[in-house]
Amino acid sequence: MNEMGFDSTSMVTLDVAVGKYAHTQALFDGELNVAGLQLNPVNLPVSKILSEALKGAPWPVSEMSMGRFVQATARQPTEFMALPIFVCRAFRHSAFYVAASSRLVPSELKGCRIGIPGWAVTAVIYARALMIHQWGIPMNEVEWVIGDLDRSGADPEIPELPPGLRCSGAQGRSLSSLLLNGDIDVMIAPHAPHIDPAAFRYLVIDHVRQDRAYWQAQRDFPVMHTIVLRRDIERQHPGTARRVMEAFTAARDRCLEKLRDPSDMSMPLPLLSSHIEQVMDLFGDDFWPYGLDNNRATLEMFLDYCYEQSVSNRRLKLDEVFGPV
Repeated sequence: MNEMGFDSTSMVTLDVAVGKYAHTQALFDGELNVAGLQLNPVNLPVSKILSEALKGAPWPVSEMSMGRFVQATARQPTEFMALPIFVCRAFRHSAFYVAASSRLVPSELKGCRIGIPGWAVTAVIYARALMIHQWGIPMNEVEWVIGDLDRSGADPEIPELPPGLRCSGAQGRSLSSLLLNGDIDVMIAPHAPHIDPAAFRYLVIDHVRQDRAYWQAQRDFPVMHTIVLRRDIERQHPGTARRVMEAFTAARDRCLEKLRDPSDMSMPLPLLSSHIEQVMDLFGDDFWPYGLDNNRATLEMFLDYCYEQSVSNRRLKLDEVFGPV
């Protein structure tokens, strides 16, 4: 047994496709010696990992979009089970973009055309939840346009939606070009468009303050991506899910220890120590929690959103999404 409590009598070697985050780096740089488990990194951009993960990608451990995984799991059981390892989280008041000249405010979105990169994109799900529950904008009172954020080409899949929801494709045009030309009023996206920054602005100008207020009211730190493990690996090597969970947790803990150490300069950011103190004042010491117990309310709320927004065709239970660890 090593310091992490793993039985080293057998070695399981797994390819892991995950973003190059500070809180996952220790898995692959030799800082962690996990007895019985060898994790080999798959060097791909996060966008490529997410697009391939549900299309028969060969790696057994993968970063996964929460929205797309819930959508797929509701349709039929997948070959993967999710582990409560949440490598990507973000508040989403900043996900709404409008043209720089736009005078729109959040309460005026009724009747607008809103561009999105996909119906089941997690950032879009959380943004729609803000529209519905915070600003009082029903989904059927806007028109949805699905397209690629920055590239022209084939439109993403147009979902089958309940009557009354209007959704169409961008007809091969990028959402950025539609926004600049005034063909859509708003774009919801996980990141800013790759266009002239002077050409657009945030719909929610004070989004940082709004994110803080949202956390204080809801205690919900939105989960964007989780980690999934192929079920056949767990069947062949029982306990692998637990080992992967503990390995990712140990890597996260190494990262957070560095962040909390005022003498550590691995992150060259001015006022970093002050910022970490502010984060801990707001979120507490465990400000990037893994595990079901620490995230149950957030995950239950997300499953509600998925069903409410017709991302999932039924309201899933947590144990249908996450395997035992």
